[in-house]
Amino acid sequence: MMKCLNITRLISREQDETLTVKQKMILSLHTAMCGKCRRYRQQMGVLSACVRQMK
Repeated sequence: MMKCLNITRLISREQDETLTVKQKMILSLHTAMCGKCRRYRQQMGVLSACVRQMK
């Protein structure tokens, strides 16, 4: 399993670009097991949506 630091970087990349199938799978598996990374992903999604609305 990837470390949380690598997952948070992947979550950030997810906001800006399309991830590969492998990256999406790794992200889904990790966030299914890690509550902290799952919350971080949700928070990043909210922030990203706010930024999109401001444009």
